[in-house]
Amino acid sequence: MSRLERVPVQQIAKTTKATPTAKVYRPVRLSASRRVAMVDTNSRTTLGIGGSIQRSVSDCSFKPVRTRTEAVIDGRTLPPTDVFLFLGFSVLFQAVGFLLFGALGDYGGLRKQVYAVTTWVGSAALVCCIAVNPDRWWLGGVLLIISNLFFGISVLMYNAWLPLLVEAHPIFRALSPTTPTEERRKVYDDLAGSMSATGTIYGLGGGLLCLIITLPVAFAINSEDAFRANVVIAGVWWFFFSLHSIIYLKKRPGPPLPVGTSYAKHSVKEFWTTIRRLKQLASTAKFLFCWFLFSDGVGVIGATAVLFANTEVDWGCIPKVLGITVLLIGTPIFAILGLIIADRQSKKRGWEPKWIIIGSLCIISLVPIYGLIGFATDDFGFHHGWEMFVGMVFFATPVGVVFSYSRSYFANVIPSGYESQFFSIFELTDKGSAIVSPIIVSQIAGGGSDFRYVFIYELLMLLIPIALLIPLDPQLAHEQANAYAIKHVRSLDKRSSNGTPEVDDAGLGEQPYKIKHETVV
Repeated sequence: MSRLERVPVQQIAKTTKATPTAKVYRPVRLSASRRVAMVDTNSRTTLGIGGSIQRSVSDCSFKPVRTRTEAVIDGRTLPPTDVFLFLGFSVLFQAVGFLLFGALGDYGGLRKQVYAVTTWVGSAALVCCIAVNPDRWWLGGVLLIISNLFFGISVLMYNAWLPLLVEAHPIFRALSPTTPTEERRKVYDDLAGSMSATGTIYGLGGGLLCLIITLPVAFAINSEDAFRANVVIAGVWWFFFSLHSIIYLKKRPGPPLPVGTSYAKHSVKEFWTTIRRLKQLASTAKFLFCWFLFSDGVGVIGATAVLFANTEVDWGCIPKVLGITVLLIGTPIFAILGLIIADRQSKKRGWEPKWIIIGSLCIISLVPIYGLIGFATDDFGFHHGWEMFVGMVFFATPVGVVFSYSRSYFANVIPSGYESQFFSIFELTDKGSAIVSPIIVSQIAGGGSDFRYVFIYELLMLLIPIALLIPLDPQLAHEQANAYAIKHVRSLDKRSSNGTPEVDDAGLGEQPYKIKHETVV
């Protein structure tokens, strides 16, 4: 491993003294390995990506002036906000993919087929990143778009299994047709919430384990090789741990795709038909709008936290890389703890998913509120490293709860037989907001403004949906979904003489779509 190029302490002190309020970063490019070293003349720290941190002084009380970071890669300057904007551009392609292929999972056995193919192609794209280097930088962008596109579609198909698995659960199947609708909905909510929380816990745990495996690689070898190695590890991880679901999940087929219709054409037609019919599902549409807002607010907090910690925070005696590493590892740990607590308390106290979501968003909103205090004082408001650790707890503990219970709530307010179609809209609204937010954040952070103005945007994206969620009626949304399923039933749905769906004897076998919460009055 190449040694880091260091700047003498005297030279740093001289620079700082000459310009006490300047925002100074000097990129030092190591030609031998083409690595990037960042010299922060205000905090007197030399950082090599993939290397180590060497503090030049032992005075932990030294307070640096807030700085901006720019990366120099193979002679090209690339601000972090531009990277953030480029990621948002890749999400645009993902949104197009939802539009073109979102409804396919509702037909025949296409859900499982699409899930398997997108998993294999997406993971292969990550493995192919081993061929990326500064001379082929464009290849990294292409592979990023491909992996993001196929990952999003695979998650869409995966989520669309949730309502089907709940309906096939023995507890739900044991309910009598005469069971009151409210009681059936309560059982459904409990099962969906528990399944969604359990799946999210396993996902966060797997992501944490993968992160722990890849972090030593990042410090053991130089930056370019570490990037390639870790992306390849992620691709192999994705492929290997998806095999269980690909092998064991049942197809649970829907009606056949209409004869003479192409996949993409029919998916787009179904999408616009559903959009036109959303007025029949007014409560579901209102939740989608709220989801559009708060998923963006929560996502922006998570996406900008590391950038903020790297450019705006005085870490004192704590090495910056160590502090950021703790944030990255601690976030999934506290998210798992939050999900476990929410799942147990919701069962014990009978909390509805709507109020769990609202309560979690209220807790998360404390993060941008506290950050705004930093405008008034330098003592509090995320100026110091220890504050980032506290903020991580308040953000990470409810963040998994928000996404998990939003998924389970949505599964309960969509029509049976249209799971993939509506979850494509669910994912599209999420990714749609992810296209807008990078533009706004890049304008704030990259235009010379104080990064803290991002907190205002984050807070608005949380408070507005909280206010809109409070009057929302889940029971009304549930009834509207059932009425929609009856009115627009697809041909493969089987009905008995009383209008309720027929069920195969196997219960958990290959069965067509059915209306989920009979009886409908």
